[in-house]
Amino acid sequence: MPVSTPLCWVSVPWPHAENPYLGLLGAALEAQDCTPPHNVRPAEALRQHASVLHVHWIWLNKDPIRNLLRKRELVSLLENAQSLRRPVVWTMHNIDPHDASAPEREMMQRVARAAVGIVVHSEASVDAAGGANKAALVRVIPHGPLRDAYGPAPTRSDARMICSLPERPTLLCFGQLRPYRGIQELIAAFRRTQLVATLLIVGSCTNAELKKSLLQLAQGDERIVLIPERVPDELVPHFFAAADIAVLPYRAATTSGVANLAIGYQRPLVLPDVPSLVQGLPAAIHTRIASGEPIEAALARALNKPAPTPADFPEQVSWNTVAKAHRTLFDQLLR
Repeated sequence: MPVSTPLCWVSVPWPHAENPYLGLLGAALEAQDCTPPHNVRPAEALRQHASVLHVHWIWLNKDPIRNLLRKRELVSLLENAQSLRRPVVWTMHNIDPHDASAPEREMMQRVARAAVGIVVHSEASVDAAGGANKAALVRVIPHGPLRDAYGPAPTRSDARMICSLPERPTLLCFGQLRPYRGIQELIAAFRRTQLVATLLIVGSCTNAELKKSLLQLAQGDERIVLIPERVPDELVPHFFAAADIAVLPYRAATTSGVANLAIGYQRPLVLPDVPSLVQGLPAAIHTRIASGEPIEAALARALNKPAPTPADFPEQVSWNTVAKAHRTLFDQLLR
């Protein structure tokens, strides 16, 4: 297929409105004459004029009916893309899907086999991408700054007043509260300490059993502030501005939007010693939880560490640069 300009691409999940990564990438690609279809479902866009099918997350961990419908849509899209000779590109946000069901793992393998191009966010994930599909063209394209979706942070004092937090060091655990994120272990570890600090946990929790467990674990310790709900986007900068350190006690991860946000808001990190998460991070801005190390030990080290300066934080790759790299990959695959 000859390279066309402008080029139309279609990505799944769709639409992009509620996903900051897809929304920011889509807007940046439009500036590169690479336009996502508007108000047209992916299957129709693919039949009409879309040149590339770009798959991100599989998301087959919902209720059985939604799983069935989503699986049918993905299978149909992959089959149509191949029959229409449209390149399939897969962004491998995670080497292993979180809390995955058997259908999700099966579908992830199917997407990997269909992909002629695979995008990863760090050099540490290249081997995994090659293992998923040795024939695919693998490209490292960094994650763009998610801070762009939420705006600038207020002052620390204003943020703490709005969040009703006491004047002491604050550890922020932010994002969806899911089993793989190790929130239960984090609360238990924090409660074993005598740290004069606040543990602020914020994020939606759709797992009723996990939510009940977290509320029980946090009960009785006034140092723990648990908000197991999705907060409005306009409040996201306030939580990072109010925090001194962002904590990611994940059991496993490849890419972290929360880490991306923390760096964007210049907050140091406590995170597991996973190559794809820590690669390229200056020592001044992160504390690693070593394999087998109690989380509380890493928390204590992080709180005793000198606060990083703004100059210690790496500059994040712009969405314009991210979009150009995607457009280059799409053009390569269409030649």
